[in-house]
Amino acid sequence: MKSFLQIILLFSLIGLTCGNSARWSDAIHKHASVYSHPYEDPFLSSLRGACRTLGTNYSNMSVPVHNWDAQTLKLESGSFPTKVALQTNEHGFAIKAPILVYVPGSFTNLSASQAKRWMWEHTRRGYHVVIVPNPWGTEFINRKPKQPIGNVEEEAATLYDGVRNIIAKIKDLGADNGKIRLSGVSSGGYLAAIMMALDAEHQNPLFNMSANTYSVPFNIYDSILALDGMIDEVAPEYADLSYTSLIRKYKGLCGLEHPDDLEDQHLRDSKILVTMVAFHREIIRSVNVYDKIAGTNKIPDRGWGVISSKYREWKRNFRFRTYFENFAPDVKKLLKSEKGQIFYWINRAAQAGSPGVNILTTDDDFLNTPGIWPKAKNIVILKDGGHYGFRHLDWFTSFIDKAYLYNRELIFQLFYGDTKIPLKPMDSMKEDSSEKLPSSEFRDIFKYGIF
Repeated sequence: MKSFLQIILLFSLIGLTCGNSARWSDAIHKHASVYSHPYEDPFLSSLRGACRTLGTNYSNMSVPVHNWDAQTLKLESGSFPTKVALQTNEHGFAIKAPILVYVPGSFTNLSASQAKRWMWEHTRRGYHVVIVPNPWGTEFINRKPKQPIGNVEEEAATLYDGVRNIIAKIKDLGADNGKIRLSGVSSGGYLAAIMMALDAEHQNPLFNMSANTYSVPFNIYDSILALDGMIDEVAPEYADLSYTSLIRKYKGLCGLEHPDDLEDQHLRDSKILVTMVAFHREIIRSVNVYDKIAGTNKIPDRGWGVISSKYREWKRNFRFRTYFENFAPDVKKLLKSEKGQIFYWINRAAQAGSPGVNILTTDDDFLNTPGIWPKAKNIVILKDGGHYGFRHLDWFTSFIDKAYLYNRELIFQLFYGDTKIPLKPMDSMKEDSSEKLPSSEFRDIFKYGIF
C-alpha cells in the first residue's frame, strides 16, 4: 500500500513539474493576468530590476557548487568554465534530481549576480543547475572561440557541445532523474532556442522538457539597430558624466520610493544608464578582449587605453554595427538572414520533435518592436516591464514557482524515507536596496553590467 501511494505521489509531482510541452501552463497564463509593474517607462523598469540584488555567493547556496570545465573542440582552449550545483543527501552524495541548464544574458560571466540568482532560485526548487557563460562575456572569449563573437549559430553549437559533456558527468554520478530542461535570458534565451533545435536534430537528444526563455530578441539584427539608435541618442550626455555622477544617478534611481516621485530627469538618467552602462560599456570591454585574443588588432592604441586620444575617439564612436562591419562581416550576413529570427529556430526545433520553447516577454522591451509577438500558448506578453525589468518583482518569484517548482524534500522522502534535508531558507538571501549596498557592490555593477 505504501509503495502504491509513493508511486501516485511521484507521478503527481512529475506532472506538476513538467506541465505541458511547448506551452505555458494555464496557471502561468492566469498568473500573467494579475501582473503589474509600478513603473511604466521601459528603461526605468529595466533599471529598477537591477536595483534589488540577491546578495549571495556560490559558497552559501543551499547545495554544493562546483567549477567544472565543459569540454569542447569548438574552442581553441578545448573547454569553457561552468558552475554546477548538485542536489545531495545528508552524506554529501549527489541524488537523483531534474537538471536545469541556464544560459545568461549578453556579456554575463559566471561571477555576475544574474547567474547567482538563477542558481539560487532553482537549486532551492530541487534542480541540479548548470550555468554556462554568455558567449559575449569575457570568460567565454578568453577561451578562444574559433568563430567571431556574435555568430549565434556557432556559439549555440559550442555551448551545446559543452553542455552534453557536463550532463554526461552528472549521468555518470547516477544523479539525473531523466528530466533535463533549458532556460535563458535575453540573448541567452535566443541561444537556448537554437540549442533546442540542435538538440532535437541530434541522434540522442538531451532536453525532454520545454525551454523557458525571458526577454528574448525577436530579430537579432533589428535589436542591434535599436541599441545603436539608443546609443547615438544618449552618448553625448553620457560623455559629460563622471564615474561618481553615474553612481549618484544610479543610487538616486534605485532609491525612488514611489512612482509619484518621478521627474523627467529620472527617466532620462534611466535611459542613459541602461543604454551606456548595460550595453555600450559591455561591448567595449568584450571587443577589447576579443581583439587581443583573436589578434585582429583593429582597435587603435588598445594597449594604451584612455591615455590615447585615438583610443578614446574609437571608444566614443564605437557601436554594435561597428563591430559587425569591421570585425565580423560574415556574422552580420548571418544575423540579417532568417537565422537571425527566433522563430526560425523555434520552428526548426518543432519540426525535429522538440518539446518546444516558451517565451516570457514585454510589449515595451526596447530591443523589440511593440506588437511584434504573436498570440500563442507558448508566449506570455506583459504590457510593460522593459527588458527583463520584471525580475525583481514578487510576481516573478511566484512565476518561477509555477514554472519550475520541484519539491526536493518530498521526492527525497519518497525514496529515502523521512530523513530531512537541510535547506537554507529564503531569508538567508539578503535582499538589499541600492541605498544599503556597499560601494564595492556598486563597482561590481559597473564592472559586470547591471543585467
